[in-house]
Amino acid sequence: MRNLLFILFCSSNFLISQNDPTAEKIVEDVLKKINTANTIKIDFTLEQKKTEQTGTLKLKGNKFHLDFMGIKQLSDSMYIYTIIDSNQEVIISKISEADNSLKPSNLFNFFKSGYHYKNLIRKKNTNNIIIRLVPTENSNNESEFLLTIDNQKKEIIEISEVSSSSSIIVKINSISFNPEFGDENFTFNKNNYRDYYVESVEL
Repeated sequence: MRNLLFILFCSSNFLISQNDPTAEKIVEDVLKKINTANTIKIDFTLEQKKTEQTGTLKLKGNKFHLDFMGIKQLSDSMYIYTIIDSNQEVIISKISEADNSLKPSNLFNFFKSGYHYKNLIRKKNTNNIIIRLVPTENSNNESEFLLTIDNQKKEIIEISEVSSSSSIIVKINSISFNPEFGDENFTFNKNNYRDYYVESVEL
């Protein structure tokens, strides 16, 4: 449980296609709102195999603080600290190149490149639209996704993997832009875990 997004990157290859100009503009507007925010707080639900797990994610630049499935992860942008209270254990790992692409702080940015934006579908009686993300020919991406967006607020409200063998959905229950929280949210204080077993993993 080192990366929230890791479970999203699986499945089979899909056909290549061109960008829908309207869908591309909407995605650009969404990413602009996300990337100009200094801080973001997200309450989410992950659905997989008829089970649901809720979590909270705080973002500040490349730093993040994730609470999910009874596990806490902190990152100061150089290291990831995984804190498992039930086992009184802390795992410290240096961020690798793979972590940089899959870590929770990239939850809303993983599709910036390597995907075509297709099939703009408007949901009746709502501001919500669905955009289909199809891997480009030259990308290493293998999965296709459906991105549900509130077109009025320019906010993502759901990310779904498209697969015949599994169903993985991340629902955004609430999102706050530029909330106030300090760097202590992303800093590991060893004095708070003196009785914990600490394991350092060098990658």
